[in-house]
Amino acid sequence: GFTDNLFLTYIGIIDSYREMGDLPKSLEYINKAEKLFHTVPQHKAGEAILRKGFTYSLMGKNNEAINTYKFALNIFEIAQKQAFIANT
Repeated sequence: GFTDNLFLTYIGIIDSYREMGDLPKSLEYINKAEKLFHTVPQHKAGEAILRKGFTYSLMGKNNEAINTYKFALNIFEIAQKQAFIANT
């Protein structure tokens, strides 16, 4: 729906700014996308969190990157469990 399209647009902007090397701007849009997490499937939210971790890593903020990757892992594990339950 509309929210999915909006979220995907944020992802495109996030990736574009990162590719251009404007990491602070990429983080700005990641933070905007995070406000939509309650309206999109968890695996999509996890994708944005992965981008945040990658951006932190590129910025040399390794502790933030590790914490963010661990958060993404938690999101993906929850989504996987929910998918397994839904399929049984």
